[in-house]
Amino acid sequence: MGLASLTTVFAGLSMLGFYLVWALMGLNGSLEALFATIASGVFLDGQELKKSWTGVWAIDFVICLLVVFFEGLIDLSDDCGVWQYLWDCGGVAVFFPIYSLLYVRRGSSSASPVPVAEAQALPFTAIWGLFLIIPLMRPAAIHATTQQGTVIFFLGPLFYVAFHQIVKSIFARTNYRGSMRPAKVAYFIVGAASAIVHVGVAIYAMSSLSDSNVSLSQIYIPNDSAVQRGQLNVVTKGALQFIQWDNVMLNTVALLLGSYVLCFEPVLRAKSSRRNERASTLLSSLVGITFIFGAGAGLAFAFYCKEHWLSADEESFPDEKREAINAGKRVGRV
Repeated sequence: MGLASLTTVFAGLSMLGFYLVWALMGLNGSLEALFATIASGVFLDGQELKKSWTGVWAIDFVICLLVVFFEGLIDLSDDCGVWQYLWDCGGVAVFFPIYSLLYVRRGSSSASPVPVAEAQALPFTAIWGLFLIIPLMRPAAIHATTQQGTVIFFLGPLFYVAFHQIVKSIFARTNYRGSMRPAKVAYFIVGAASAIVHVGVAIYAMSSLSDSNVSLSQIYIPNDSAVQRGQLNVVTKGALQFIQWDNVMLNTVALLLGSYVLCFEPVLRAKSSRRNERASTLLSSLVGITFIFGAGAGLAFAFYCKEHWLSADEESFPDEKREAINAGKRVGRV
């Protein structure tokens, strides 16, 4: 697959993602109802919206937009499996294709070795990231309201980076060497956790534990007719449809990026003939893992394989170097 073709595909998917999530919310009236809720400070069901968080209007507006968007979804989380979408970073239909495009164009060619302390911090940061969704999905666990939990959740990237920097500095001072391949461990943690949540949601939806009206199709398949202007749940239904289309785009882009990593990435294609021979098997595995365990697990699998091949090349390099030196000596003697 050529670079120009991938660039065109990812750019097109980004525009399609914008239409499917934001433009559709504008067309079905849920975006209008969302803005009206922010303006009035009252949800359609009469609940009051806290409008002042920082005192800066622009920041408070964005926070209120997120709070109103997720308020209804959190109420649905016990019945509709919104856990899965939020776990896979819902809302990336526009930006994930752009990230993938940048990765394809620059990420692989400009990659450099990660410092030891930073690499050793990756598994711990991955575990820390598993807990950052708690404020959004279970705000009562931290004694917060739903609105407060949403705000804390979206501060998660700051907590994530701060935690990583603290652990990295500790490991740098102590010369910690806990794992031989910490990046592989981190990919395994993230992929396994995503798979558990994905499968758990599917089992819940199909079991007698869930509401009789809940099915996998209602969870995963967008339904335009479910969003009705003027209804009290128009924002909630519009947000759910947003997440559903977002999930479709997430899986599509994850499959494309994962396929590129496994079969076309230049930094690996020239190094591993065995990997090239197994391309069809790897692609089948990627599709199966993504379909059964979700996009997060599928993409983690692709990057886990990449890290495995790179580490295998590093381990074989000293032997190859010694053989070349010995060959040179034999030639010199002749």
